[in-house]
Amino acid sequence: MDHRLFTLKLPEIAESDQTPMVRSLVQVIGEQQAHIQRLEDELRRLQGGPPRPQLKPNTLQAAVKAALNPGAEEPHRRGPQRAKTAELVIHETRQVLLEEVPCATIQSKEM
Repeated sequence: MDHRLFTLKLPEIAESDQTPMVRSLVQVIGEQQAHIQRLEDELRRLQGGPPRPQLKPNTLQAAVKAALNPGAEEPHRRGPQRAKTAELVIHETRQVLLEEVPCATIQSKEM
């Protein structure tokens, strides 16, 4: 769960623009970035995950290979489902009489 979308990359500062104040601010920013990274690693460790997320390999290359190789085996796609009882033929209808009717209770909602 990485909340930061990107890491801040400071631009190069010309030697003429590097005043003592600018140098100290750049140092503070660097220390804060390192501290934030340590805190995020600790949070991941406490939540039971790895300190840094493992990046998955690029899947775009596999898609390009599949597009360039159309003769390759494709996964089986299921066709439309049909109703199996549509072709069922009823040959005979019977009435079955019960010798003993089990006890039943009728429950109704009271309004």
